[in-house]
Amino acid sequence: QQEQQQQQLPRYYADGPILMDLQPIMKRNEAHHIRIQDGTEWEAAAAHSNLDGSQFRALQGALTSPISLIQGPPGTGKSYVGVQIVRTLLHNFGDTLGPVLCVCYTNHALDQFLEDLMDVGVDKIVRVGGRSRRERVQQVQIDQLRNAVPNNRQNKSLYGKARGKLSDAADDLQHFADKYLNSEYTWEELKNVAMMECYEISEMLSEWSESDPLPQWLKGGYPSSESNESGSDSDRGGRRRNRFDALDEGHEDLDSKIGPSDDDSILEGEPMITQASVLVNNEPKNNNNNSINIEIAKGEKVFMLSKVRQKWAKIKYYKNNQEEEVIVGYVEQDKLTKLFETNRPLEELLLCNNPYNLSNTERRTLVKYWSSLVSSDYVEVLKSKIKGAHDACEEFSEVRNLADLGLLQNCSVIGMTTTKVSMMQTLVQSLKPKVLVVEEAGEVLEAHLLSCLTKDTQHLIMIGDHYQLRPKSEVYELQVSSKHGFDLDKSLFERLALGNTLPIHTLSTQRRMRPEISRLIRESLYEYLEDHECVASREDVRGVQHNVYFVNHNKKENTNNEDETKLVKNKHEVDMIMGFTKYLLHQGYTSKQITIITPYVGQLQLFKAAMEDEFFILLNDADSDELEKEGENTTTSTAHPSNLDNNNNNS
Repeated sequence: QQEQQQQQLPRYYADGPILMDLQPIMKRNEAHHIRIQDGTEWEAAAAHSNLDGSQFRALQGALTSPISLIQGPPGTGKSYVGVQIVRTLLHNFGDTLGPVLCVCYTNHALDQFLEDLMDVGVDKIVRVGGRSRRERVQQVQIDQLRNAVPNNRQNKSLYGKARGKLSDAADDLQHFADKYLNSEYTWEELKNVAMMECYEISEMLSEWSESDPLPQWLKGGYPSSESNESGSDSDRGGRRRNRFDALDEGHEDLDSKIGPSDDDSILEGEPMITQASVLVNNEPKNNNNNSINIEIAKGEKVFMLSKVRQKWAKIKYYKNNQEEEVIVGYVEQDKLTKLFETNRPLEELLLCNNPYNLSNTERRTLVKYWSSLVSSDYVEVLKSKIKGAHDACEEFSEVRNLADLGLLQNCSVIGMTTTKVSMMQTLVQSLKPKVLVVEEAGEVLEAHLLSCLTKDTQHLIMIGDHYQLRPKSEVYELQVSSKHGFDLDKSLFERLALGNTLPIHTLSTQRRMRPEISRLIRESLYEYLEDHECVASREDVRGVQHNVYFVNHNKKENTNNEDETKLVKNKHEVDMIMGFTKYLLHQGYTSKQITIITPYVGQLQLFKAAMEDEFFILLNDADSDELEKEGENTTTSTAHPSNLDNNNNNS
């Protein structure tokens, strides 16, 4: 039986003391040694400790089992017991224990736990991560330790080279990523591909005078046909004359000067609109006296004979598709493009040999296709750049972890969020922590907690309450409440607690709520919950008849977003609570004694907007993060302080 008990202890106990000193939890702070495996000595020690009965049994279970679950309702001292467990382990095992890894899901909970350890005299604490908002914890962040250690010339050189290499690789990758993801290539970048896929179109676009003809062409424009070539058709300025220059010389009979169009159907297509009203002039001038208005129905033939400068185009229109009813005239180009909004498949467009015989939509289709071909050429280059950046990142992490490892190995306690642990797996594996303490374990996703375990973990202590908030799962179908069976938001703590595979130590005495409040949760969730004698002497709330109120009203919430849990708002409740807050202040309470809890981020925004001009609003870290995600400025005013919480993130 003794051998079986020995096997139930954490493995590292074999190298520790035979007796355990419980001095950290003794009332007189005197040494009190017991044999770890002797239950009778544990019972005797309980009478001299400063813990209540359920707290002492939880501490005993945590110190004598490799896996321990400690559960308790609000106010029963879960964090306090966790602090005493860490304190007792360090007192007995000292430096041989190695760093104790304490993890939490939120920065707020982690900072609170580390501060509690500081309050009982635990030193050599390091907080890995830079999101602490508490001054005391900021002083023990790893960045502070890095700055305090004298520069080692060799480490500094390695760090500088690795960081420079990573920066160069990142810049290189960003350059190619921008190139790859950019769909707006210039003609210079596309013309080689365009020439292979659509030779005639590429040739005609390349003859345009613009350095980049794509923007104008995509808008339905046409080239100005200017070049610096000289010849018999050039004017005095050396510019090659085009076939439409006769218009500037006052000639109205175009065909007599420039001859017929090379192609009698430079642009043709069936109009996609039901009908269109187009003003057709008999000459390319905006003169309404020389124009007629024609109604073009869907299916009727319209041909563009020629293009005139940047504004006009000559068309031929067959009314009712009859050869004898033909109208020839000039139409403004911005009106003309509306007639030819065809959308043929890519296969047909690739066979087109005329850039003008394409609608704006079809032109965009071709450019998008050319761009995809150009982008595909960068895929292999990107793969190489990504690998280079990854290798540089690995090298940088190794150099930094090597330096951090030297700092952290000599620490007593290392505090990290579960997110930070997953990001720094190499460092955590190298530290080889024997003891893992998880605070608020009921709010940690099972996958997050598993990432905190290493092959060297010998002692796991989970502290939480699975009857309170579950971990967050953004997808409803994956939540327990959806009853689809995925249960992603069921924590490892809850699964083990309800699975009856491990003993769970429950704290039963609360010291926070007055009896009228604790009665509410005792009748619904915690039948075993007891009130400590200290809560019975709480004074009644001043200025009101009762200490607990449930207020019913018929003013409904308003929502304006699919995610109702975020933008549910009720202005009536905000006005009511603001009035009651002011009333309590007049009864002699300070605003630090008043806390407002709301279940929705939208309502939290409404409270903040309504109260920030009159009160200093103190938000917890989790709620500040939520508001910042919604674009809120969490900087507060300097009037009367008041606490404001969103209970979805309340720690």
